[in-house]
Amino acid sequence: ALTPLEVTAETIAATEAVAIAAGLPPPLRFHRRCGRYTHLCNGSRTAYRTAPDAEFNYAIAAGERCLVAGEVFEVSVDERVAKWTGGMELGVMIMNPDTMHMPSTMTDITIGTWLLCRNGVVYGGVTEHEDLGLRMGALAVGDRVAVLLTKRRCLRFAINGVDLGVEIPSMPEDIYPVVDVYGQTSQVSICDPPSPALTLLANSNPRPAAATASDDSSPLCFSSLCGMNAVVDASGRKASRDGSVYEFNNAVCITNRKLKPDEYLEIVVEKTVSIWSGSLEIGVTLTSPTDMDFPETISDLTRDSWTLSMSGVFFNGHNIFPGYPLNLSRLDKGSLVGMVVRANGDLHFTLDGIDYGCAANVPLGVYGLIDLYGQCTEVSLNESPVLPPLGVRPVAAASCVHSDDDDDLSASDTSDCDSDCIDSDDSTVSAALRTGSYNPLHF
Repeated sequence: ALTPLEVTAETIAATEAVAIAAGLPPPLRFHRRCGRYTHLCNGSRTAYRTAPDAEFNYAIAAGERCLVAGEVFEVSVDERVAKWTGGMELGVMIMNPDTMHMPSTMTDITIGTWLLCRNGVVYGGVTEHEDLGLRMGALAVGDRVAVLLTKRRCLRFAINGVDLGVEIPSMPEDIYPVVDVYGQTSQVSICDPPSPALTLLANSNPRPAAATASDDSSPLCFSSLCGMNAVVDASGRKASRDGSVYEFNNAVCITNRKLKPDEYLEIVVEKTVSIWSGSLEIGVTLTSPTDMDFPETISDLTRDSWTLSMSGVFFNGHNIFPGYPLNLSRLDKGSLVGMVVRANGDLHFTLDGIDYGCAANVPLGVYGLIDLYGQCTEVSLNESPVLPPLGVRPVAAASCVHSDDDDDLSASDTSDCDSDCIDSDDSTVSAALRTGSYNPLHF
């Protein structure tokens, strides 16, 4: 494999010293813990796939630290082979390379990834934006692919210095850049410095948004856009399910604007019926009312959504917290159900003035969701909600399941789970997800 722009230890030390003196993070390099067939060289700025004509995957290389706002992670294609289909995958992930289990390809991970791959952008395993005209397998030697985290914490992608026009808002605090040296792409190197135009774009000042009927200054209410069986009244403060004696779902409602940090949304259960099982479901999403494809129930949402259904907390349709202490399956008329996203991103749910603790850590700038499901047929927004004291119950316990490939991990791979998050006893091993962790991950 080639090792372009050979970097010495002295050069690395000098570059890092300049960055530290300027108050900047050290230049990005690849993390020592990488895929089974990944080899690093050139001061950990180049990653290549060993035996590229015999293997097409297991060549993931992640950044050794998180991206900071205003930073660009750009790599160039150094070598390629014609034997395989497809090409490199590049983006960000919430997993720490120190503790994650390296899959065969990044698209095997369906939670907490945002990737430019194949012919579009993949969010947690779901492909979006397939109209970009991309063919990652057609990347040639010398082509440069980049992911940008803007000052507004929006994610953007670019190829050869040209922004692709896709913006993903409200990214979490701790995201690691990652590249999968996959298929026809057999070697890449980090571009240092990245394309100047991209650095300028990542650090440009946000454009002031024009005031609209649903901006942050508007009173919080339900959007008139809702599920096909949901009815929102003219005030936007009351929602009901049409035909509640013969329809039990398709009544999802969403707030008219994003929830502010520490803004408490509380609803009053106005009417119930006894002929169905299950009841109200609530949660949050990054998807706006105009972009929402309203599902039958909110636990069916598969993109950027965190919901509470009965006593399970779901992320993009996956039950990440099956034992949350609040169970919404049986609610009475007059019950008060609430939620709040704290300033640190912790999502809390409440019932009758009691905070049941952190359910997940989510981005700021999410919309509130309610699902008039089953027994719950009508709700209204509480005019004067009072935020209850902060709940201190522990966060979710996620099972840690090892794959058959674990015996192939290197000696430095001490665990597939974050050791800081593990409480073990003689009978069980559980990964207790820390308050402040984003998008709990299950394999």
